Amino acid sequence: MSLAAVFIPWTIFFFFSLFGLKLSKPEQPIKEILKNTWKRIRSMEKVRLFSLVALIGILFFYSIPSSKRSVYLMPAYPFIALFLAQYALYITEYRTKVTRVFAAFLASVVSVVMIAILLTVFGIIDPVGIVGQYTQNASTLDMVRMVSKVLVHPSTLTICIIFINLLILGTVYYQMFKKINIKILYATIALTFSINLLIDGVIMRGIREGDSCRIFAERILKEYPLNKKNVYVVNNLRIYRNLYGLNFYMGNIFHDFDKETPAKGYFLIGENEMEKVLSTYGNKYTFRTLTKSDQTFSELKQKIVLSEFELK
Repeated sequence: MSLAAVFIPWTIFFFFSLFGLKLSKPEQPIKEILKNTWKRIRSMEKVRLFSLVALIGILFFYSIPSSKRSVYLMPAYPFIALFLAQYALYITEYRTKVTRVFAAFLASVVSVVMIAILLTVFGIIDPVGIVGQYTQNASTLDMVRMVSKVLVHPSTLTICIIFINLLILGTVYYQMFKKINIKILYATIALTFSINLLIDGVIMRGIREGDSCRIFAERILKEYPLNKKNVYVVNNLRIYRNLYGLNFYMGNIFHDFDKETPAKGYFLIGENEMEKVLSTYGNKYTFRTLTKSDQTFSELKQKIVLSEFELK
């Protein structure tokens, strides 16, 4: 399943190619079919044979361990891509309708996405309001808000990526009109690259920047007298989340609250964990909330609170 997800949209292309496939009862016995298959494998070109052996070896080896992760299969991706490319060329040459239908499907989906992006860029629609009609999930709405922010205030890079996608999308429609199958395939491949560019360069960039602790770190460093000697966190990772991202953007200035038992200073913790802190240390320390982050961070699944503390 993970391999199918990784190679989208080409797994959809493979699925489309199955329609109209003519199946017939084999006339030869199973033993003869296996013998002929082995002969065809032995007679493969060296590059294809090596790719097949490497692919089967990697898939077999990583299917043995009980702990399986999709990243373990990454060494197999180039070999799968080779066979997918050869299969796409075969389908384009001998089953022309499949390539055209797939190109039309992909172009239609991308067209809808590009229309939504352009409407957001020009301020005609509000994606957050639209999504808010169907879900009240805070993390989902935050994610849509982050992407919308990138589109409403586009940078030069964002504008260039949108233009490239529109240009390649237009090329796909043009080649479909000309009905030259191999050029339709090449234009579709270019469109998949431009989609990945849009996802990584605009959508994911907006999510990463919006979900980053950097803005909150810069704000509290500017507004409060935080330094290398007075910022504390609880390092009991069995109970509390690790604020390693925030620590990085603040210059690695965190100290262990339990280890140093300071008399006063500033304390950072997840908003949902503040109650545990008060129940554990409230009899010894007084905590006064100063500020908290505007957004919920996905790595913590909560906002971050900055408090000032001192011994009672």
